[in-house]
Amino acid sequence: DNTLTDSEDLYQIALLIDQLKHDETQLRVNAARQLVPIARALGPERTRNELIPFLNDSVDDEDEVIAVIAEKLGELSSCVGGNEYAYIILSPLEFLICGEDSVVREKAVVSIETVVSKLTEDQCTKMFIPFLNRLAGKDWFTSRAAAASLVHLTFTKVSDKMKLDLASLYLRLCSDETPTVRRTAAQNLVQFLKVAQNCDQSAVVASLLEAFQAFSRDEQDSIRIQVIPICKALSQISTPDMRISQVLSVILAVSSDRSWRLRWALANRIHEIIEVFSENKSSAVAATASATSLASHVNTITSSITSLSSIFDTLLNDSEAEVRAAATTHLAAVSKCLMKATIVERLLPTAQRLASDSSEFVRASFALEICMLSPSLGRDDTIQLLLPILLNLLRDEVSEVRLNVISGLDAVNKVIGIELLSQALLPSIAELAQDVKWRVRLAVIEHLPMLARHLGKDFFLVDGESSSPGNILTNTSILGGGTSLMQLSVNWLSDEVFQIRKAAAENLFRLAQQFGLAWTTSQILPTIQHLKAQSKFTQRLTALHTIQVLFGLNRERSTSTQSDNDGEVLVMYQALLRVVFDLAVDNVPNIRLNVAKTLLMAANEPRLSVEICDSCIAGCSGASSNVFSETFTILDKLMEDQDRDVKFYAKKAMEEFDRLA
Repeated sequence: DNTLTDSEDLYQIALLIDQLKHDETQLRVNAARQLVPIARALGPERTRNELIPFLNDSVDDEDEVIAVIAEKLGELSSCVGGNEYAYIILSPLEFLICGEDSVVREKAVVSIETVVSKLTEDQCTKMFIPFLNRLAGKDWFTSRAAAASLVHLTFTKVSDKMKLDLASLYLRLCSDETPTVRRTAAQNLVQFLKVAQNCDQSAVVASLLEAFQAFSRDEQDSIRIQVIPICKALSQISTPDMRISQVLSVILAVSSDRSWRLRWALANRIHEIIEVFSENKSSAVAATASATSLASHVNTITSSITSLSSIFDTLLNDSEAEVRAAATTHLAAVSKCLMKATIVERLLPTAQRLASDSSEFVRASFALEICMLSPSLGRDDTIQLLLPILLNLLRDEVSEVRLNVISGLDAVNKVIGIELLSQALLPSIAELAQDVKWRVRLAVIEHLPMLARHLGKDFFLVDGESSSPGNILTNTSILGGGTSLMQLSVNWLSDEVFQIRKAAAENLFRLAQQFGLAWTTSQILPTIQHLKAQSKFTQRLTALHTIQVLFGLNRERSTSTQSDNDGEVLVMYQALLRVVFDLAVDNVPNIRLNVAKTLLMAANEPRLSVEICDSCIAGCSGASSNVFSETFTILDKLMEDQDRDVKFYAKKAMEEFDRLA
């Protein structure tokens, strides 16, 4: 049994009372969190007769405490002896839901919803309806706002006459003199409308739609803005005629509202409304059996979508830059719901203007979205209509705009192919690669592997010579000045910013994954050897970082590929280790430290560590084993280094090799 003895009960109650009245707030919070265990220990009868009355006297406390009480009261409804006694919980909740703190009121609403779900029809009529009337009749606006959020809860549980009374109460709150009450009523209109439709209360539905129209004309911006999510919900649950008469008219009014906040909010949500209309069109095609009614239904929805596209176009041309930027963010999502002809006739003329918008934020947002229109336009229209806009954006003076275009070019490439993009794309990459903002250079590096996947290795040769003589898209001729994409990748390794050098090394690793060992040996190894001989220690350090990432190249290849190209792997490893050994006698301790770390990584690379151990144990002197057999000699020297960090990592590397041997 969970019931405690009387002495234990008294102790628990006394402890709870003491802690709830303690001077320290945290103790009162902790006590409030224990309400449910205490109620279970007391049993249903004592919970009803002692605990609930005690809580009625404890609701005047710090907001932090009563917020916990408001949350736990809903759970207490299962501890009072069954659903027939659940209404008792409404007593303390009535005080809490009228409080000034919004968090307390929100938690009280959730608890009241839990309690109401357990009430019978008779209890709703006798207990909850008077509860609502008391809230709606109080002078303080918080209680009336609470009533507006609760009216719909019992609508399905009461008689038809009481339904009309509840609707009348709600409509009175919709026209309350306090904006907060009207705003709360607007936020709960959709829920009320759904339950009214489910109960076939057409008169109530009509009254609620009138309230919706009144909200759209309210003098307060904070209330008019609530009609936007209502429009989306109405699009989902209303009939086609209601969508035209109610939703479209309100959206049209909001699109030209005097408040830019409303237009901004609509710009952020209109794509969702258009998507709902588009889904309704698909559902109509699937559900309508009659060809005549199907055509009529589809034409009605198509006309609505066309009207919404005109409203969207209006938002794209708004006088406020914030509204235009918000609308352009959803350009691709809207285009997916429109017919190709609508995109060409309505959106593309506006898109041409947005490409030269006075606000760089609008242009940057537009540049991210414009590429996503290509799947909707198809190859021919993308080449004829979209490419000129992209070329204009690629010449933009703001680097973020050009970078955003490059970020989205993968979608265009899937439609028209990389060849048609290259002549405009590569010069912009060359310019962005030297941008003064290091984050822009970093973003270009991150997008380079994607370009490599489509361009191929001909664009990533240091000397700029194509392996395909007939290929007219030689990268040096497009970039100009003899600069290749590979040369750009090499230049990043000498960047002044460490994050750029690090990203450049990782970029070479990803390129090596795509182009194979032969390309890695011919293109990357000379770069590393060049960096090793530089006077700046940061460049020599970058050589080591690049070697470290390349050590993982063999792990990324399949087993069959490894066996087929094992000789190439060993040649690459020998060349990399030779650079590491040359730097082991560097004058800079940080270089020698990273040499030790690099050899530790070599010990953790399976293929390389096996070769080193076998060569050293056998004492081979052949050409293929000379470099590998020197590893232990280098580590012995590093373990005697004057720098303790160098010695530490050299010792760890030697221990790892000893373990493997």
